[in-house]
Amino acid sequence: MSILSMADRVELIPVVARWHWDEWGGGDPGGSLEAWTQGLRRRLQRDRIPMGWVAMLGREPVGSVALIDHDMATHRELSPWLSGLFVVPDRRAEGVGSALTAHCEAAAAELGVGFLYLYASTAEDFYRRRGWEVVAREPYDREEVAVMVKDVGGSSRPWE
Repeated sequence: MSILSMADRVELIPVVARWHWDEWGGGDPGGSLEAWTQGLRRRLQRDRIPMGWVAMLGREPVGSVALIDHDMATHRELSPWLSGLFVVPDRRAEGVGSALTAHCEAAAAELGVGFLYLYASTAEDFYRRRGWEVVAREPYDREEVAVMVKDVGGSSRPWE
């Protein structure tokens, strides 16, 4: 498996946008596949946030993740965020999600990030097993989510 910058595989943006829209678009009543596609096009940096990656098995795209400034309107004080982790269903439980998560964490650390945030509704256990900690639980986008943090830069905890 290889993990490539979306900036190097722009032809895959419609594929990744479709994955994301099908997985999470129902929670965005004002959104559209086109708007989500444009959102991905804004994540094409290689050396600064926002940036995104796609996991490839040979020539087949099998997952994606992004590093963005903000992912929750209710927590503008927290930044940056791991966002949009997605693995195609027939490749789940094969290490793709773990590799994408680790890649995003490493990229954040290389940029000098101390703490990385995310929110999860169904994958909280996945992230806990990878060292993430819950700092809050709250309703968001019509569901209960866990706001999570991981120290990727060796700092002290900002929430204590």
